[in-house]
Amino acid sequence: MFIKRLSDYSSEDLFNTAFVFLAALIFSGFFFLDKSFHRVVMYVFLLGGVSYYFKFKPDLRYLFHGYRKYLVFTGAAYLAYGFFSVFWSTEIDASGIFKTVKIPIFIALFVLTFSQAVRLNYRFLDIVLFAFVGAALCIGVYLFVIELTVPVIKWGMSYYDDPIRLQGIGLSKNSIIFAQLMGVACLILTFHQWDMPKIESFLNIPVRIALIGFFIFLIVASGSRGPFLALVLSLCMIKFLMLRRTLLPALILVAIGILVGLIFLEEIIEILRLDRPSYRLEIWLQAWGYIQQAPIFGHGLVSEFNYSIKASPYYTSNNAHNIFIGSAVKGGLFGFLAYCAFVSSLFLNAYCVARKCDYFFLLSLILFGLLCMQTAGHTLYVNLNREWLFCWIPAAMLMAKRFDWGLTT
Repeated sequence: MFIKRLSDYSSEDLFNTAFVFLAALIFSGFFFLDKSFHRVVMYVFLLGGVSYYFKFKPDLRYLFHGYRKYLVFTGAAYLAYGFFSVFWSTEIDASGIFKTVKIPIFIALFVLTFSQAVRLNYRFLDIVLFAFVGAALCIGVYLFVIELTVPVIKWGMSYYDDPIRLQGIGLSKNSIIFAQLMGVACLILTFHQWDMPKIESFLNIPVRIALIGFFIFLIVASGSRGPFLALVLSLCMIKFLMLRRTLLPALILVAIGILVGLIFLEEIIEILRLDRPSYRLEIWLQAWGYIQQAPIFGHGLVSEFNYSIKASPYYTSNNAHNIFIGSAVKGGLFGFLAYCAFVSSLFLNAYCVARKCDYFFLLSLILFGLLCMQTAGHTLYVNLNREWLFCWIPAAMLMAKRFDWGLTT
């Protein structure tokens, strides 16, 4: 009976169903899957995408129409530069080459596959984003009960005498990553326009407000200041852009904010430091030294660096804690320019979609990611990780034909 019913579906319908299931598992897996199994799901998703291209041979000429072509060219140039930088890396070895060269290939395949899935099935985005919000809610409730409610019942309010930092499980078992993922859930609930009536009726305005409030509470409980500030700034800027419908005032506000931040940098650091010191300036100065050693082509994608902190001699990090600085360390001047060109094209495409289609979710997600990666980013040449939510997945959505009106007008 089941086989008979299954035979009623076309092979393309079955591919679409598999894409939806695997993508929903990938999105929800950011919260509870471990790194290895999460990537296994991605590999299966990529295998399905490659099979789809060989079987149905979709016409990809639409990728080179309108503003979309700039995103395709700059993204391809950025990935190609990272691919070839492997071979002049300062710490090159056979295992490092194999582990690193595959990353740009995986990213390109994922972007194309995800883009095709969005283009072929209008319900695709709703399902995968709803799965992400559902996973965020499940993890949030679990942490609220296990990490906050139960300890208070056992030990009383004295439990809070020692500051805690709420963190998730699996890939989100890091307070900063956990807060960033919760911020993405807030943006989905705030700006995504649901096409499926059942989901839209379920996520009515009171439910959305309650969920956003709960997720913001979890971000604050994580103790991560960067994602919280990035979320507040993103919400304010996008709401301002929705009212004014022009980018210039928002850019002027950003420029003023950067200028004020540079003038009062030390005071702001002291304000945000609270009871925990931040050593990012010390790490950035060390990264600047690495940039001066290879300013043009960088140290290559395979190279790894250990950033040390004077106040904590046993602490080392291989993360530059800034996406622009990390891009310059790995890729030098050309890598930095390639990253800037890709991000600029990504932002331009998202802005066109926001203005022409009244769909602000992609712009808010990219803006939130850029702000987060100023203090917790290193490079976009990473295997499946939360950086994909900030750049590669929005790029795939923008490359889908669904947003043609915004990108070709």
